[in-house]
Amino acid sequence: FDLSGAGDNTLTLDADIALAATGGVNPLTGAVDSLLIDGDTGDAVTAQGAWSNTGTLTIGGNGYSVFQDSGNGATIFVDDDVAVNVI
Repeated sequence: FDLSGAGDNTLTLDADIALAATGGVNPLTGAVDSLLIDGDTGDAVTAQGAWSNTGTLTIGGNGYSVFQDSGNGATIFVDDDVAVNVI
């Protein structure tokens, strides 16, 4: 999912939405049930639910913060340029 573009963009999701947007192994992350979110400075992701920051990963030269939901195991990889708010 790509938030980059004109202006500051925000994506709000919960674990069920993240899981519904995935299926099997993501070829970019190598992880099951994972969603990769790219963006620019000023963009933001609001993650609703029981997300935990589990570390960082570099993919294709970009840094990503990794968040996993404790309920259904969905994982989001968020570009380091994108602000993340867990609520």
